[in-house]
Amino acid sequence: MPCSNNQGKIAVRIQRIYNGASLLTRGSFSSDQLCFCRTCYTEPLTYVSARGTGNAEITSVNITPSTDGGKSRVSITFEYNVIVTFKDAFGNTGYATVRMTDSADILITLPDGKYELSASVEFASVIGSITPTGVSVTACRRLKLIILVPCDVVICSSGDISLPDADETENAVCRELQ
Repeated sequence: MPCSNNQGKIAVRIQRIYNGASLLTRGSFSSDQLCFCRTCYTEPLTYVSARGTGNAEITSVNITPSTDGGKSRVSITFEYNVIVTFKDAFGNTGYATVRMTDSADILITLPDGKYELSASVEFASVIGSITPTGVSVTACRRLKLIILVPCDVVICSSGDISLPDADETENAVCRELQ
């Protein structure tokens, strides 16, 4: 159906950011969910670094509502991927993907109606150890938690968009000579 009729409007449902929080944590992180090809290296392995940026999967949420209408306590458990870089016994560099499971408690103002939580993580470490089955690191992790609420937007779709006429540059130069 064309959108250029003279009577209509377009309604679009989007998600609007209601609130958000950023939590920087320095500490020890570990995981035994290491994933790499065991034939690609020769033990022992030397840890180099661990880095990760991207969306986090929220696996559980517990919300303790505020009794005075202020901030609520949001306790979440979440998972995210980190790339671990290592050197093997011959000095060859490789990498493995590790799935980190983490948790956080945040005080934040929540809306009265329907909402959705979205999380992303930035992760960086240069101190740690690696084995063929897991990794243990000292790292900094920044969790970004966003509170999204549904929002309806109405866009006017009456008529066509008209653009102003353009002048060719040659016409402007010729006018100077007249």
